Amino acid sequence: MNEKDEFVNKALETVELMNEDEKTRRLAEAREEAILREKWILGAAERKGRQEGRQEGRQEGILEGLYKAVKNMLSSGMPTDDISKYTGLPPSEIAKLQSSL
Repeated sequence: MNEKDEFVNKALETVELMNEDEKTRRLAEAREEAILREKWILGAAERKGRQEGRQEGRQEGILEGLYKAVKNMLSSGMPTDDISKYTGLPPSEIAKLQSSL
């Protein structure tokens, strides 16, 4: 083998190695991008879940406070129609609360 052929072979090996490295680099970048995308999606879902949980908790707290106020009104002898008018609860709901006293 002459010097020229040896040089060409070495150049071809280098090009192949660079191509392999480029493919590997692109695969690694694609994998990293997919991992980051998945983390972002999971984070967004987690934030949404927390927000929904807080909203549910607030609603439950408001309803609990309202029920407590209705029970106090019932205990003080306030008429069901007045309680319904002030709280917006239907008389049937107030009757359920009254039966739990």
